[in-house]
Amino acid sequence: MCPIYRFQPKKPFSGDSWYNPYRNIEGNWYKANFHAHSRAWFGITAGRDERGELYEHYRRMGYDVIGLSNYQTIHKWKTDSRGFFPAYEHGYNLRKRHHLAIGAQEVVWTDYVFWQNCHHKQDLLKVLTNRTPFLVINHPALLGAFTKEDFERLTDYDAIEVLNHHRNSEELWDAALSAGRLSWMVGNDDTHDISNPGQTCVCWTMVNAMSTGQDDIISAMKAGRMYGVEGKSGVNENALRKVEVRADSLIVELERPAREISYICDRGEVFRTFSHTNESKAQLEPRNTYIRIEIQNDQSRMYLNPIVRFDGHSVPTYSAAIDVLKTWVQRFSCLTILVIISVLPLGIRRIMEKKRSMGKRYRDASTFS
Repeated sequence: MCPIYRFQPKKPFSGDSWYNPYRNIEGNWYKANFHAHSRAWFGITAGRDERGELYEHYRRMGYDVIGLSNYQTIHKWKTDSRGFFPAYEHGYNLRKRHHLAIGAQEVVWTDYVFWQNCHHKQDLLKVLTNRTPFLVINHPALLGAFTKEDFERLTDYDAIEVLNHHRNSEELWDAALSAGRLSWMVGNDDTHDISNPGQTCVCWTMVNAMSTGQDDIISAMKAGRMYGVEGKSGVNENALRKVEVRADSLIVELERPAREISYICDRGEVFRTFSHTNESKAQLEPRNTYIRIEIQNDQSRMYLNPIVRFDGHSVPTYSAAIDVLKTWVQRFSCLTILVIISVLPLGIRRIMEKKRSMGKRYRDASTFS
C-alpha cells in the first residue's frame, strides 16, 4: 500500500556560477567513521565485538568521531564521551536496502521487507529524513539494492555511502550527480569484526568542522565540507589544503604530492589528470555540469565532493511528491482485488453446494419414478 510518487525529471546542474563546498574551509579536519557494528540482538546480526571494545579500538587508531550503528538500535551509553555519535542502521529487508541515520534520537521501524520498487525506496527516505539530522543511503551497490535509474529519481537524503569495505558505489553517485541530484559522499568501514584488517580502518570520512560536537559535525556535513578516503589502518597519507574556483578554472592543492589527481565530470568521465604533484589547475568547460576530484596516493585514494553549476543564489533541491490520485486508485484496486479473493472461495463453495443439492434432488426424483 505504498504511495505512488511523482519524481522530478532529470535536470543537470546549470548556471554561470559554481557552488564549491570547500570554499570556506576553516576549523580542523576530523577523521570519522559512522558505520560500525558491535555485538547486538543476542548475536543474530553478526557483530563480533562488544561496543566498548569497538569504541576504544577506533580511539586508539586516531579517529576523532566514532559512530556505532547497530541495526534498529541507538546506543547512547557514551553520549558524554568525546567524538561519540549516536546512529543506527535502518532496514531489515531481504535485499539489504539500508540507511544510516546519523544523529537520530529515535528508531523508525517502517520497512518494506520482501520487495521494493522506486516508490517504496522513496517512501522510506521520506519517512526517515523527517526524523534524522543526516541521512545516508548505505552501500547501495551491494546486492544490486539500488540502481542508476533509482538515483536519477530519488530525493530526500543527504549523502551516499560511496566507500564501504563491501562495495564501491562510485557509479551510482555519478548517476545521481549527472541527473542534477546533489548528494554528498561518505566513507565508512561497516565493520563487524575489528580484528579483521580487510574491513576495519579501511574507509573513512574527513570532516572540516569547528569541533567534534554533533551540531558542528552535522552542520559541516550538510554543507559538504568533507571527503572520503579508501586506505589502510586509518592512515592519512595526504591532506586537502584548498579547492578553489578562479576565473573558470578549478584549482586543487594538497599537503603532499600525489601519484595522480583526476578531474571527473558528467557520467563519471575522466577529462583531466595530473601526475606527481600537490597542485593542479584545470579549465572548466561549458559542457561540465559538475566536477569531482579523485586523488591517488601510494596506498590510499581520496574522493572529494563535487563542485556544481548553479545560478549564484541557491543550488536547486528536489523532493518527490505523492501523486494522491494514482495512490488512491491503486489502493482501491488492491482493496477490490483482496475483497474478490476473500469472497471468491465462499461463492465457489455455495455454487458447489447448490450443484450437489440439485444433483441430490435429481437422484431422489429418479428413484421415486
